[in-house]
Parts: sequence; C-alpha cells; structure tokens
Amino acid sequence: LMALALVLGGTGLFTSCSEDNDPFITATEDDYPRILQPWFGEWENGVPPVYKTITRDMTYVDSVTVTPALYTTVKWFIDSVEVETGKCISKQLLAGEYLLQIVATTTKGLSTSRTGILVVNALPEDPALATDIKSRWFNPGKTKTIEGANLEKVTAVLIGDELAEDFVNNGSSLTFTVPANVPVGEQKIILGEGTDLYGCGVANVTNEEWVEPGIQQITLWSGAQVANWGDANVFLSAEEIAQVPVGTAICLEFNFPAADYYALRITNSDWSYDFVSQIDEMHLAYPDGNFAFAYTADMAANSANGMLFTGFGYELTRVYYEVEAAPTSLVFFEGEYEMPDWALQDFCNVAIVGAINDGQITAGKKIVVEGARTAADYCAVSLLNKDWMSLFNGKYDPEREDKEFDENNTPIELELTDERIQWIKEGGFYFAGHGYKVTKVSVL
Repeated sequence: LMALALVLGGTGLFTSCSEDNDPFITATEDDYPRILQPWFGEWENGVPPVYKTITRDMTYVDSVTVTPALYTTVKWFIDSVEVETGKCISKQLLAGEYLLQIVATTTKGLSTSRTGILVVNALPEDPALATDIKSRWFNPGKTKTIEGANLEKVTAVLIGDELAEDFVNNGSSLTFTVPANVPVGEQKIILGEGTDLYGCGVANVTNEEWVEPGIQQITLWSGAQVANWGDANVFLSAEEIAQVPVGTAICLEFNFPAADYYALRITNSDWSYDFVSQIDEMHLAYPDGNFAFAYTADMAANSANGMLFTGFGYELTRVYYEVEAAPTSLVFFEGEYEMPDWALQDFCNVAIVGAINDGQITAGKKIVVEGARTAADYCAVSLLNKDWMSLFNGKYDPEREDKEFDENNTPIELELTDERIQWIKEGGFYFAGHGYKVTKVSVL
C-alpha cells in the first residue's frame, strides 16, 4: 500500500540494538541460523499464530536474538514488504492485521524465518466501516456505498494503493467510485481525515457482481395483454421455454378488467397439448391475480411447439419462474501466478483457511482454480496440505491425485466435503506441480 509504505517507512522510530551482547560466541558462519527469540507459537489450522496485539496509538517495538550472531543478517517483512534490517524494529502502524515475518540469513546464504500475525486494534473513537460480506464486496469502476461509525470527518478513501474517486461523505456512510485499476483480491481500506490515516480492514475486490441470497425471479414475458382466445394471446417459443428448469414453478400475474367471463388455458401453438387445462371463473379461483404451475418432465417433452397463454377476459401482465439466486463467489486471487517447478506455494492459504474458520466456506461449496498450461511436456496441478497430502484423495505420492489443464484450459474444481474441509483446517491449502500458471482462485 502506498499509504502503508509511507507509514512503514516514514513514521517509525528506530531503537538501537547491541550487536555484540554475547561475550562467549562459539557459533561459526557455517552453522545453520536459529532465531532464539522471539517465539511465535505453532501454526493452527494452516494459519500463522497471532504473535502480538497492540492498539494503533502504540508503537510496535521488537527485537530478535539469533545465532550465529556475528554472521547473520536479520530482515523484517510486514505483508511481504521489507520494512527493516537489523535486530530491532520500531514502527507506527495503522489499525489492521499484518503478516509479520522475520528472516535470518547467514553470510553463507543459510536462512530461517518466523511468521506470525500482528494485530493492531483501532481505538473506540476511530472511524469504522461495516464488516459484513456484502458491505466489503467492491467492484472496480463501480459506485459503492458503505455504512460505518465516526465517519463525520472522513475526507478520502484509499483502496489498496488507489484513491477512490467521486467521494461523498453522507455522515453515517461513504459513497465513492472504486478505481477501475484496483487489483482483484483482498485490498486494505484506509480512511483519511485530512493528514490522519485510519486502517479499516480489507475489501474483497472482484469483477463479479453481488447476488443477493434467496430466490431470484426470471421474467419470461411482461406487458399488458387482455386474453380473447384465438384473437389475443401471449406466446413463448420453445427456445424461451427451454431455459426453465424441470420442476420449477412457472408463475403468472394478471388483472381482471370488466368482462363477461374469465377463463385461462395454457396450451401449445397447435392446441394439441395442454400444459394447464382450461380454468373457468378464474377470478373466483385466483382473486389475487396470481397463478403458478409446476413445469414437469412431461411438459418439457411436449414444449417443441412453444407455450400459448390463451383464454378470455383476464389481462396477463407477467410470466416468470423462480430459482435460487446463484451463489456469490469469493475471489482469493486473480492475475497471473507462474508456478515454480514442484515447490509448495501458499499464496491463497491464509485467505482460504480464514474463510473456512469464519464460516464463509462450508461443505457443498467448491474451490475453482482457473489457469493454463505453460509446458509442452506435461501439466500437473497439485492441491495439497503442508505435508504434501492430496486434497483430492487424501493420499501421498505416488498415489496422490493430481489434475491437469486440458487443451481448453477447463477450470479445475475441488468439491468441498466435511472431510476435505477438515484436511484444509488441519494442514492448510497449498499449490504445487509443473507446467501451469494460475489466473484465478475462487470459492463458489
């Protein structure tokens, strides 16, 4: 983050460390490096431990003890950005969660590291934004309104490295345009009050439109047509009817203008097959102007001549069917990630395990990996835990089940069962293999 880089690079106070506080140095430059302090704890459920929690008005101050001390260089990384070299660090950070990594490397090129999560909590009076999934669902180039608290003085929004456009402070909410060039994936949100900056968690930036959970109505026809048997009807072609799933209810909405009588019949174009037999006095049977019938397999087999809505007296205004809204996918990576040859990669691990632990990913969903072959000899896509156990079949090499991108680069899917979710919680979610690149990882 540009703002984060300024914070990490410009506002930290340096605290000196003694480089020679061990009077009896026996380790040599040929020894493997060890980080003696601090201790970060063990990973759980494939996620690094929370190492330290502070509030944003506190300076993050820390030091490290390594061996062999005289031959080891220490580097500090926050969210994969190098922020300090040396055995001490002192930085002022915005509120948020950070991935902290300490890397110790000897003059002979031997390295070891410690990784943990550094939590910086906001203060009660700091500006805050709603944290539900819909509120944090950002589409590049689209207008976004998000509610929050203590927003009265907020003058700007940063999403990743980009300044949001068309900013409007509504008092209890903020409206802005998400910059079109913000990369998809998790991006930090930073609010500005003049020169003061406040971290407000992350947004899920995705090109996929938000779909409300629940029932979605698909309109097949709408208008205003008064039925008069063969003289005035509404007709749906076989192609239009083909989109209706078998077992789904087809629904009608209608009015009752003044007429001598009211009758409904739903048949095909040559009147040889009735989807719904003639209903007389329909104003008495359906006074609210709504009627529905189940679209059966037998109806589908007889829909080659379309569907004709006929009868007398009623005014048809809409024909539609209902389906469950398409599930919203969570995008964890989008771009181009060239996989190194048979080296375990964890670029989606923390996000996917976190979504499982938060209940956003459950059994019945599927992880979808999009990508392409990059090698002519062979392609092997391995989805593994940290112990190289296949997440497809729970086995190890040579019985491990790997996949490949075919000539059409068909996405690779991992159906999530309770067992596979438990494997990921216990051992994480990793990539390995040969001859491919990843362009998108999502959960649907």
